[in-house]
Amino acid sequence: MKLIKAYDNWVKAAEEKDRNHPKYNNSITDNEGRVAGFLGEICFAYLFGAKILDTFNHDVELNNQTIEVKTKRSSYVPQPHWLSSVAEQSEHQVPDYYAFFFVKYMDKKLTVPQGIYYAGGITYLDFWSKSTYLRKGEGDSSNNYSAHIPQNNIINSELDLTIFDFVV
Repeated sequence: MKLIKAYDNWVKAAEEKDRNHPKYNNSITDNEGRVAGFLGEICFAYLFGAKILDTFNHDVELNNQTIEVKTKRSSYVPQPHWLSSVAEQSEHQVPDYYAFFFVKYMDKKLTVPQGIYYAGGITYLDFWSKSTYLRKGEGDSSNNYSAHIPQNNIINSELDLTIFDFVV
């Protein structure tokens, strides 16, 4: 897990994008997690020199490879045994890679970002061959997590922190 500071200009850009971007009809968090999602995309673009696409199917592009950035919010420092997820409703997205981030907040209401953690990346094919499907309400015995929506999960320690280093 790699900690990246939550730069004020990134937070402002993510908040502005949230204000100006149409609301999602199928949002898992009723659009409450959008700023964190946009922060993940901005952070990825900064770290790896990627272009933000902001399309329905892909978030960023790097060396003609499409990447879907998945970001979770937390008031705790994320751990290697935690899960990174792709919601069942996102299965229409077929990127070349997934990149996973966690935004750690200073407060329990998840309003003041403190840091962004890069959990790692994985190819699309590897994610779907290594991940575990959980139905809504089903638990994961590795960490007592219970899925709030149908999703596929992978343990953070199985992600590759260097998968995108081919451009750096």
